[in-house]
Amino acid sequence: MVSIIFLIVFLIPNKQAFVKSDTTIYILPTKNSTIFYKTKRVNVVQVAMKKENFVKIIMNLNNKKIIGWIKEDKLVKN
Repeated sequence: MVSIIFLIVFLIPNKQAFVKSDTTIYILPTKNSTIFYKTKRVNVVQVAMKKENFVKIIMNLNNKKIIGWIKEDKLVKN
């Protein structure tokens, strides 16, 4: 039963959205988290989950996937 739920959750594709330019990407969804990247332009991202006023995103950058958290107001939904 647990394995079926696990498969269903991971087979559902993430929603796509746009991240505004000059958006700060944090390691954790907290106010004092470490900043590890700042976007230079609008980027297409996958939205993985939401926690309070943060959104977990997956972004492709130079053939690498970056996973981090952004503030919800920096996200532009389709």
